[in-house]
Amino acid sequence: MFSPRILSVSFDISLARARQMLLENEGYVVVTVCTQAAALQHCRRPDFDLVILGHSLRDSERDEIIRSLRSRSSLPILALLRPNESPILSATRSVNAMEPGEVVSTVREMLRKRPQARSASGNCGSSSSARSG
Repeated sequence: MFSPRILSVSFDISLARARQMLLENEGYVVVTVCTQAAALQHCRRPDFDLVILGHSLRDSERDEIIRSLRSRSSLPILALLRPNESPILSATRSVNAMEPGEVVSTVREMLRKRPQARSASGNCGSSSSARSG
C-alpha cells in the first residue's frame, strides 16, 4: 500500500519530533531534517509527496528552501505559520502551526489532491529515511 512520504523541516528539534510523531500516527512516512543544508540536500532526489516547513525556520532560510524547490519541482509545500504571521504566498498552503488538528487535516487534503505515483521530475527527497531527531 502507498504510504505518502513527507519531508519535514524544522530548526526546533522538540517541535520536529512532536510533528513527526503526530504525522506518523496518521500513517505517513516522515523524514525530519533540522538544517537548511539538509533540507536542500534531500530535495535533490525524488521520493517525497509533500514538504512541510516549520515555523521555527528563519524567513530567509524558508524562502531559500522554497525558491530551490520551485526551481525544479512542483512538489506541494505546506508552510507552518507563527501566531499572527501572514500566509506565505510562495508556498502551496500556509496554516497556523499552533493548531495540530488543522495541520493534519491540511496535510491530508494536500496529499489527497496529489497523484499517488511519484515522478523524478515532480518531487524531491531521499530514498533513505535519514532522520535527525
